[in-house]
Amino acid sequence: MQDCFLLDTHAFLWAIEGNQQLSKRVRGLFASESTLFVSVASIWEIALKNDKGKLDASAAVIDEAMEQYGLVELPVRTAHVRLSSSLPKSVSHKDPFDRLIVAQAISEQLPLVTNDASIRREYRGIELIW
Repeated sequence: MQDCFLLDTHAFLWAIEGNQQLSKRVRGLFASESTLFVSVASIWEIALKNDKGKLDASAAVIDEAMEQYGLVELPVRTAHVRLSSSLPKSVSHKDPFDRLIVAQAISEQLPLVTNDASIRREYRGIELIW
């Protein structure tokens, strides 16, 4: 898909927060006509962390950000789950949400917008944007 990207969870959160760690290139994606996808896995991860008090990102905040930026929800499909479980397993990268998001990027042929060092190190077969 041309001009389509999948946001890693932290890229989505940093955009919502206006975090200056978001790269200039990624900030440009939010201002462009590009289609930006957010995985349902990211929304689930955020909800879990919000419930535990690790984040202050209510469902209303997430929904508002999705609408404000025109983000598109990417559902989790069976193919994504199966690919996730077949990705190389490493001691340094066991996060099931990251593995699922990586599998979605591979399966849907979407560049993944991430600054996650473990993803950059472990999954070299996908296009990463930062």
